[in-house]
Formats: sequence, C-alpha cells, structure tokens
Amino acid sequence: MKKTIFLFLFILINLCGANNSTGKESGNILLQKGDSLFTKKKYIEAGELYEKAFTTYRFFTPQMLLKLAFINEGLHNNSSALYYLAFYRKNFPDLSVEEKIVKLAGEKSISGYSSNYYTTLRNTYFNFYQELIYVLSGIAILWFLRMIYLFLTKKQITFLHSAFFMTFLIISGLIVNYDRFFKSEAIIFEQQPLVMNAPSSGASLIAKPEKGTKVFVLQREDIWSEILFDNRKGFIRSKALREI
Repeated sequence: MKKTIFLFLFILINLCGANNSTGKESGNILLQKGDSLFTKKKYIEAGELYEKAFTTYRFFTPQMLLKLAFINEGLHNNSSALYYLAFYRKNFPDLSVEEKIVKLAGEKSISGYSSNYYTTLRNTYFNFYQELIYVLSGIAILWFLRMIYLFLTKKQITFLHSAFFMTFLIISGLIVNYDRFFKSEAIIFEQQPLVMNAPSSGASLIAKPEKGTKVFVLQREDIWSEILFDNRKGFIRSKALREI
C-alpha cells in the first residue's frame, strides 16, 4: 500500500513538473513568434500572441509586458495598457514605469494611480526587497558565526544573544512577508460598472467608475468583490475586475 502511495505521488509530481515545463515552452514559442511580428511592426498580431502566452500559460518577460502596454496604448485600450504596466511595476521594480503609469492615467483622467503614502511605501518595499534579503542574510550569517565562536571558545551564550535572535527572527519574518499586508490591486475592465453599498443588485448605487480605474480588493467572491477606491468602500461584480 505504501509503495502504491509513493508511486502515485512520484507520478503526480512528475506530471506537474511536465505540465509546467510544457507551459513555459509553449509560452516561449508564442513569445518568439510575437517578437518576430513586433519587429515587422505587425503590432496587433504580435499582441494577440503575447496575450495568449500571458493568459493561457502565465508566461511573460519584462520586455513582453512593456510591448503589450505599448500595443494597447496605441490601440487606445488604456485599461489594458495600464494593467500591463502595473503588472510589470509589481514584478520588476522600475520607477520610470511608475512615472509612465501616473502620466498615462492622468492624461486619460483615470483615477486610482496618484501617488500617496500607501503606494510610496509599497513601491519602496518592492524596490529594495532584494537588498533587504541580502542584508538579513548577512546578519544571519554573522550571528551564526558568532555562535560558533562562542561555542568553540566555550563562552557563555547570554540572554541578550537569545533575545537578539528572537527579535531578529520576528523582524525578518515581518519584512519577508510584508507584501501580505498590502491589499490586492485590480483594474476595472468594464465601462462604468455599478459599485453598490452592499453585495446585491438591489443595493444603493455608490458610483460608476471609469474603465481602467485601479482599486484595492478587500475581499473577493465568485459574484461580488468588496473594493476600496477614492477612500470609499463598495461592492462590484467580480467579473468586472482584473487583478494585478
């Protein structure tokens, strides 16, 4: 029985790995074909292949995301252009892209993209995330070497050493998982959807935001999602949102 279970798990793991590998390979093929079309200035056809690679295989590169934003902006599909720029900004720290997002949203009078304390804090965190990990790793290595030294020299490990270690673990855990404290972001992909004060079509209307507006998702269900925008809470149909 145990052998059967282990065999099943082994096959399942290999199948998952094979599926991921196949998806990446398929996405890369679409990317190469799209790049070829983009070079020939066949932007619409290239965009379709990029979009398929992104939505079907969740495959993307920094350059592909920027090209998708460029293509959609040229087609005046501002919501998609802002989406791909925002997705790029979330995964690849680049302040110039942040400036582009704010500029494009401002030109098209689309709300939700102005810089504030929250967005500044979030952007700073993502900008320096890798550096923070390096610093924490360095401190951990130094502390470990210190413990080895105390052990080899048979010196006492004091309460301060233990307190420092526990404090370091807590701070490290908060920093590494800090992104979980940020609200999920989404972009409205429908033209002026209804935002209600309760998850019901019979509730009172709060607003009808423009397509492309960025909101914070507080809670998402199959039909309704609770969102925060313009410092107001409301409920919107989940299908109207595309999470970043």
